[in-house]
Amino acid sequence: MIQNTALTEWFRHVPEDKWLRDPAASQNDAQAIWDKLGLKPGIRIFECPCGKADIGFPLARMGAIMSGMDFNPHFVAAARNKFYRADLPGTFTNDDMRHAVFPHNQDLVINWASSFGYFSDEGNKDLLERFAESLKSGGELLIEVANPKLVMSGRATRREQSRMDVAARGRASSKGLSMSSMGISPMVSMVLSMSEARASR
Repeated sequence: MIQNTALTEWFRHVPEDKWLRDPAASQNDAQAIWDKLGLKPGIRIFECPCGKADIGFPLARMGAIMSGMDFNPHFVAAARNKFYRADLPGTFTNDDMRHAVFPHNQDLVINWASSFGYFSDEGNKDLLERFAESLKSGGELLIEVANPKLVMSGRATRREQSRMDVAARGRASSKGLSMSSMGISPMVSMVLSMSEARASR
């Protein structure tokens, strides 16, 4: 059966401005990530997708060694230019996260702005496994996701979960429980120790 490319690749047809976020909000998000995870200068972070590095740039200014990937070449060019002008180290590539080779030995992988869950169940599972392979032992994966039902109903707000809460939910999810059934809503910043995730598989 031939699938409609416009449906399976819908994210490629979204106008570029719809992907952009308020710079001040991105700065606040980056500061919250740094503070809540207790990050230190020299930490290696891979952001996928990275957009224009609105999260990655402030993290780099705090001392992170950033790398990023995005399917949009204009966003990647903007990220590179931003780092070049600030004389900050950073590696950004234009590629499709479903097939690309990710950097290895990362301390933290960030998937931000509800950028997870766009593919088939198998594709999403494969992406999570490849994120895990990108991390060093004990590294962490940070995912920001929205509860679609609450977003569509206009009742979405933002909530942050602690590492322990999310790790516990991650272990439960790996045993067949859905995130929604455990009340992870409406906007959640999830931090999961990938060493725990590997142990639960």
